[in-house]
Amino acid sequence: YKRQDYSDIPRNDYKAQQMNISGNTILITGGSGGLGLALAKAFSAVQNTVILCDKNKESMDLALQTLDSAHGYVCDISDSQQRNDLFEKVTSRFPEINMLINNAAICSEMDFTKPLPAGENEAEITTNFTAPVDLTRLFLPLFLTKQSAAIINICSECGVRPFYPIPAYTGTKAGLVFFTEALRNRLKHQLKDMKVLISEVYPPTIDTPMNAKWHDVKKVAPDIVARTILAGIQGDRSVIWSKYGEVRVYHKISRWLIVLLRAPRKLGRSAKRLLRGEPVAW
Repeated sequence: YKRQDYSDIPRNDYKAQQMNISGNTILITGGSGGLGLALAKAFSAVQNTVILCDKNKESMDLALQTLDSAHGYVCDISDSQQRNDLFEKVTSRFPEINMLINNAAICSEMDFTKPLPAGENEAEITTNFTAPVDLTRLFLPLFLTKQSAAIINICSECGVRPFYPIPAYTGTKAGLVFFTEALRNRLKHQLKDMKVLISEVYPPTIDTPMNAKWHDVKKVAPDIVARTILAGIQGDRSVIWSKYGEVRVYHKISRWLIVLLRAPRKLGRSAKRLLRGEPVAW
């Protein structure tokens, strides 16, 4: 396998078409509770069409009762056929859809020294990583035809600094972090006119049922995190942090280390092109 070289493609500064936080049609996975429901309420309050997706019908019905004009689909996103069906249903009824928020996640404290319940590990990996990647595959071609669009992946601080009690969750979130970053960088090299905002979100520990077992951890209310995310989208931020997070410095140091390690090789390639009289993209 030979790594494809994009260095001869003129680079464009990554700047998506400025995203308006009103007048969008938004699909939120895991939208019936926690951060998903907080995001649904926040987006509904600023005149957006909100579509919820959740595998629990009862939770979905309760969530829809708290929202004025939201729509909902029952879907287990860990199932590939249900993901395809969701895409077909949503795009046929809402062809104007222009935002996907991959929020659904499972977080289990697994002890790998003992037998795990059948399917538990697979469900967590598929929900947290495979499903967001596949939904991105389905929606991105459509979003590229829009004047402005966004794919927002709810990552985790665990994807930057591993948290040992939840190794599977940590691994899936690290995968989602690097998928989001790699996709964004590939698109900025490929496309002359980037119209889709690709963002990764690093929320702090949120006060939700999923995090109820962590009694000694400071938690932040979902509505506060939701407001931070809306502000980040409005500011066209490709990386959205909460001011309550603790690992932002880890992320920045790791990315700068990557830049520094790559610098000699990139300078060497550029020098060779200059000697051959070829154009160089800085």
